[in-house]
Amino acid sequence: MSKDSSSNSKYNIRGKFLVDNIGTLHVYGNYDFEGSFGEISLISSSFDLRNLSPLLPLEKNNISATIFLRGKITGNIFSKPFYNFSIHIRDLSINTLKIDRLTINLKGIDLKNLDASVSGKYSNSTFWSKGRFDLFNLKGELKGRINWNDFVKFNPYFVWQGSFSSWSFEIFSKNSSLRYNNFCLNLSDLSLKIDSESRIEGYLFHLDKGCYLYAGLNGTLDKWKLVVWGENLNILDSKLQEIEFSLSSDFVGDMKIKIGDQKVIKSEFILSLDNKVLTLKDISY
Repeated sequence: MSKDSSSNSKYNIRGKFLVDNIGTLHVYGNYDFEGSFGEISLISSSFDLRNLSPLLPLEKNNISATIFLRGKITGNIFSKPFYNFSIHIRDLSINTLKIDRLTINLKGIDLKNLDASVSGKYSNSTFWSKGRFDLFNLKGELKGRINWNDFVKFNPYFVWQGSFSSWSFEIFSKNSSLRYNNFCLNLSDLSLKIDSESRIEGYLFHLDKGCYLYAGLNGTLDKWKLVVWGENLNILDSKLQEIEFSLSSDFVGDMKIKIGDQKVIKSEFILSLDNKVLTLKDISY
């Protein structure tokens, strides 16, 4: 800290510190003790997210990323400071999930109730959100939207709430559409919920000009079951009067399809994602 030549009460602040788990933290700014006003900026060197595993409920083997921290504290720093922090994360990998870029902004005067915004990019898709965050207890709530632009094109809303160790996440949409190549499905209602206990629950409704489709998903990320049924559907240029379909997490299922007024097809099947092969067995007409 050095005294500013322009004022007897103003001091310049500049230095760098070695912080455990983060690395080098650069600090610079100024403070006027007579006016009780100052501005302090914080900039970190890049570090690996796995370095924070002693502080956060993270498993080193399942997560990695490069992080940069930026921050600014302004106002009366000793009694009522205003905080403005940003966390920039690149190449985030959590198990099989990979996010190219993630930016978290936190600002406000109360560290337990900060304004929060989060945006990111993964593959060709992007998302953005706003909400509140408690920096002391590492919990909060975010509401936002996803612009899915990979193998499907879809723009649902989402809500995340909880903490790093106990959270819930819901994707939902009403009166929207889901596109895959030249195929478009109008969605009347959709909801998909996932939580920190790996529980998953969701449904999809499609109602349009006498066509009806319902899909329901329940279970956990490791063990789930999908059921589908519908009436008067046009799929691959075929008119399906009725369809019943179920699939379990081991990718074994059964189906019943009624084409026209009389032809009914029943079959069990096995789906191989690796080989992209659908094997039918015990087919009956």
